[in-house]
Amino acid sequence: MADQPRILDATVERIPHFWFDAIGRIVPGAFLLTGLLGEYYGDQLVSNFKSSQFTILKALLADSAVLLLVGLFSFIVAAYLTGFLLGSLSYWCVEWVFDRFWPFNMNDVPQSIHELLKRRGKLPCGSNKRALHRQIVRARNFCGNFLWTQPKALQIALLISRWDAEALASRSIALAAMGLLAWDMTFHGKRWLSLSRALLLLTLVAAITSFRHYRRRSLDTRFDAAALLQPSDPNA
Repeated sequence: MADQPRILDATVERIPHFWFDAIGRIVPGAFLLTGLLGEYYGDQLVSNFKSSQFTILKALLADSAVLLLVGLFSFIVAAYLTGFLLGSLSYWCVEWVFDRFWPFNMNDVPQSIHELLKRRGKLPCGSNKRALHRQIVRARNFCGNFLWTQPKALQIALLISRWDAEALASRSIALAAMGLLAWDMTFHGKRWLSLSRALLLLTLVAAITSFRHYRRRSLDTRFDAAALLQPSDPNA
């Protein structure tokens, strides 16, 4: 029984890593790889669906569970590596654009959190929009770290970490959709309107909207939760 809290703590610590790996990296990577396979081999797979070659491949996969598992594991690893690269690139293509043209301002920092940030030297100030945005981001990160030190706030911290993972996935999927759209328009430019292009446009809009939502929600929840849990003792 003495080891149970320790096991629970270790499990809680791994949950954010699982969300970032599964949601933030593998899902966007799988989306891009599936889209590329569809662009390369989509027509061939449809035309050869009932061919002898496809029948042989299907029978081979059905008879060899090991081969199927190896293929699935290889795809997950490739999706993870692809998603890892997408995460870095999507920062400059999506998040940097939001930070540049829609930066945070002091209206995004509630008055209830000012005292805590002031005591820790994290209260944003100044008139330069870019510098102020960076200070608010640092204050947001501080509040996130503060929540992890509060036992009563672990559920909120876990929820915020999931939102961060979904924001990462949203911006990565948005970048992947832009890449697939560019590929489709470059090599299939004559098809001005197609189902695949419409689905990619819809995915792009949905991913950008989702990123905007989780970007705002993560900021507001960090500040609101830290304001509720801030110590009443000014020296704390």
